[in-house]
Amino acid sequence: MILRHLLCLGLWTASGWAGAVEEVELTAGLLAGGGWRASGVTSELRLTADGRLGLRIRAEVLRIEALQRTWQGVLVECGQAVFDATELRCDQGLLRLSDDPQAPSIGLRLRQRFDQGALELGLIPPGAKAPLRLTIGTSAKGWHLEAAGQGLPLESLAQLLGASARLRGRLDLQAELTGDGDGLRQAKWRAGIAQGALEAAAGGYVAEGLAGELSGSANRTSSGVTASIRLGLNGGELLTPFAYLSAAAHPLRLAAEVQVGADHRWTLGPAELGLGKVLQLRGGAKGNAGGALESFELALPETPLGPVYSQLLQPVLATTALEQVGVSGSVRLELKGDAQGIRQGAITLEGAELE
Repeated sequence: MILRHLLCLGLWTASGWAGAVEEVELTAGLLAGGGWRASGVTSELRLTADGRLGLRIRAEVLRIEALQRTWQGVLVECGQAVFDATELRCDQGLLRLSDDPQAPSIGLRLRQRFDQGALELGLIPPGAKAPLRLTIGTSAKGWHLEAAGQGLPLESLAQLLGASARLRGRLDLQAELTGDGDGLRQAKWRAGIAQGALEAAAGGYVAEGLAGELSGSANRTSSGVTASIRLGLNGGELLTPFAYLSAAAHPLRLAAEVQVGADHRWTLGPAELGLGKVLQLRGGAKGNAGGALESFELALPETPLGPVYSQLLQPVLATTALEQVGVSGSVRLELKGDAQGIRQGAITLEGAELE
């Protein structure tokens, strides 16, 4: 409503003094709504000959709680906006999320419906064929955000979010988040990736042709936060300093439950990691309110060593003396420990041999 009043004031000033005023600049200082806050806000308004509104809004700082992210120097520009008693609409605008003049501009579609209190955004990153659609609303219970997009370019999204790793590929996204003055209350999401590629700036992680899906949910109650995460990769290759994975040959499946109590103590588990028929790991962990690890456990059922070595480890050792080594037999292990390391463990080898 504050933004609406500012626009009304600006339009009244520009129209009432049309013979002398071509542009009006307004300073709001601070604007806030459901799940977002903008400070250092200034807006420039300009009436065009056909009665449309030229609009330029700048915020020194923008905070969106649902994303737990803050941007500085945010700029919104719309050469031909529509503003009346029911809505503010911009069909062809630009959004920049940084003071850096070299930062990429994002195509923007905006619609603020005053009667419903809903803000509808369409963000079109460079290379996108369709927009990422966001709907932000408020009610007596708090704020609500929905996001949906198809075929979004990962490279552009990574730049916008300031990711250090180089990403390529396409992303399909669906998410719904609700919150209140205390932060995020409930969330559920699903993200599908196609032809994903990764080049980490540090750590030696490289991936090509990844295909799969990440989904999850989170809920906050008086007793704390619970979350569930599922990851599946069924295409592409991933190379790390420790192992190689062909997700097409050995699909990756990761499932984990997380609980954070009202006292901020956390529990991870049960958690399971599967790599096709090659490897199946189960485990869990607990930590204190400061986030530090207190205990963990890890279990591997009886597993043939040959496939583990040839499919996961041998490609990483391709330039070493171990490249031609073969391994046979099986292994089973159970480990328990804490922040200082392994406190209890059992490793059983059956017929293990190097060839």
